[in-house]
Parts: sequence; C-alpha cells; structure tokens
Amino acid sequence: MDELSIHSYTAPEEGCCASSHWFRLGDEVLLFDGQMLIEDAVLLRDKMSQESGAVHPDKVIITGAHIEHYGALSEVVTEETEILATPETTRSISRRGEKFFENLAQEYGDRASSTMVLPNRKVSRSEMIDRPPFTLQFTDLKKTIGWGNLICFIPQKRILFAGDMVFNRVHPNLAKIDIDHWKLALNKLEELGARFVYPGHGQPVGGEIFSHLIRYLDHFRLAVSYFSGRHAGDQLGLYQNIAAAITDKYPDYRLPGNLQHGIEREIRRRRQAA
Repeated sequence: MDELSIHSYTAPEEGCCASSHWFRLGDEVLLFDGQMLIEDAVLLRDKMSQESGAVHPDKVIITGAHIEHYGALSEVVTEETEILATPETTRSISRRGEKFFENLAQEYGDRASSTMVLPNRKVSRSEMIDRPPFTLQFTDLKKTIGWGNLICFIPQKRILFAGDMVFNRVHPNLAKIDIDHWKLALNKLEELGARFVYPGHGQPVGGEIFSHLIRYLDHFRLAVSYFSGRHAGDQLGLYQNIAAAITDKYPDYRLPGNLQHGIEREIRRRRQAA
C-alpha cells in the first residue's frame, strides 16, 4: 500500500478550533491529537469509526501540552492505546494537568472530562518509525522555539503534522511565544518542502501556509509598533486599533481571544524592553 488516506476533525471555536488527524498505517490507526471537550471527542470518535473502521486508535501522538489536544482523550482511547509524547510534554501534563482540568470543569461543567489520560510512551526529540513504504520522522522543536512541539514529517508523501506550529485561519496563540523564534521555526519547516500540512488548529492546508503565517506575524508586529507610537497614553485605544487593523487584514480568522492575548503580551514585552 503506497497511499495514505488522512482524515481530520476541527472543533468549533468553543473547542479552540483544535484539530485531530488520523490515518490507517498497516493494521494500526494513528491519531494526531485529541480534543478538549467531550462533545468534540465523541464526534471525532464517530467520524474515525466511519472513515477508518476503528472505534479507537491504536496510537495517539500528542504534539504538545496544551489541554485542547488531550482534555477529552478518555473518550477516544482504551487501556491498550499507546499514547506517545515527548518527555517534556509528558512532564508538563503530569505536573499541571490536574489544574487545567479543574479550570476546564469550572468553565464548561459536564461538557469537560474529569478523567486525565497520561502519555505512556515517550518519543525522543528526534525519532523515526519505519513502516515501509513510509517513514515517520518525529522532531521536537523545543531547541528552536523554546517550548515543546512535536512535528511529524512523512517524506515519501511530503506530509507534515505540524501541531501548534501552524494555525490555519485561526489567530495564533501569541501569549507565551517568542515571535522571532517562531518565524525561525516556520522558515525551517518550509524548507522541508511539505505539500500537505495538518495544523494543530484549523483545516489542512498546503505548504504555502508557512510564508502566510510569517506575513501574519510581521503584520501583527507592524500594527503594534505603529499604534504604540500614537496611543502612548490611551491603552484602550491602543488595543482597539491594533485589533481592528489585524481583523481588517484577516477578517475570516477565528479565535479573536488569541489575538487579544497576543496584543497584551507584545505590548508588555515592549514596555519591559524600553
């Protein structure tokens, strides 16, 4: 078999537009990332059953420690499911997962799972899984971007599972991200020559997404810089004008809350650097 049939499910905005992707490889079904809310996990499970003939995946790859990728994983896996993550992601879920689950329950009530599922197999920062005729090349980008994000490249098909490195028509979460490091990572990912990119948030997209995201980040910084010089004493006006400029440029982008958090973080960074 030299074809891969990859399927995807992307949650609505309440589920952070989190994306799950799965495919059958030999006798196994591999799933990249779960969902945050039970309702989306159930829809994912049903869709996976219809399109891959498997109610539960054999392997789950958690690309990062954000709860939207594993919050309702208990609805999808069994005790036999192999759940892969990097050592850093595993530690982060173990240490902070319970607090994240408490916050999720406060916000969403019984729409949130009360069962936390931990990874049970660690993926090294550079690991390959050979399943002829395909090779799954895993890489943790922590050294490039400063935080753990596991990507997987299948060179034979030029397919990239990008995790939170890629937001497609979704405002990226810039609250804790170094924009320069992210741009560096995007340039490196572009060099892979991927034809098909499966994001952590949003629908699958082509390789043009990397240059598009770099332009978004440049536009974001330009807007912050431009309006910071014109609203020095008017914080509300500053925030509103930056948000309006980006929204006008990217009118169909979802998760405006991410944009707001990113503006706050970038303004704070600039003030600290002044």
